[in-house]
Amino acid sequence: MAGLAWIDTKRTKVTLNPAARSPPCRSRAARWTCPKHAGASCWRVFNSGFKLSDSHGGFALNGHTYATMQDGQATIVGYSDGRVDVIDWQYGPRAPSSVSFARQNLPLLVNQGRPSPNLENSEWGATVGNAVLVWRSGSASTVTAT
Repeated sequence: MAGLAWIDTKRTKVTLNPAARSPPCRSRAARWTCPKHAGASCWRVFNSGFKLSDSHGGFALNGHTYATMQDGQATIVGYSDGRVDVIDWQYGPRAPSSVSFARQNLPLLVNQGRPSPNLENSEWGATVGNAVLVWRSGSASTVTAT
């Protein structure tokens, strides 16, 4: 069973809100709770996947890189102009000023419309008890990044 949601980024505002403990983020204003003034317009959609210590990915928010970004990792990126995309990170260890948030989580499964040649290996993490059927979440963008 799978579920799918399409979010029109021209009609919504996507934010990245760190949890209380991971990653260690100094920004209390960015914590996981929805602002009171947001009311029903605030959706908590999904968690961001593996812990940074397990995925060896990076995390950046509001001009500060909290965990070193890794080239070649799948990254959900929010740009300062409001665009959001899922990319193969190639900016180096620190997020540039044009990035308002970035969260990495393992390599891309599909890039430029092509499946990863490494789909058969364990590059996307182990499961508890080596289970085959496990809960997963993911993000994607279309060719036009909409």
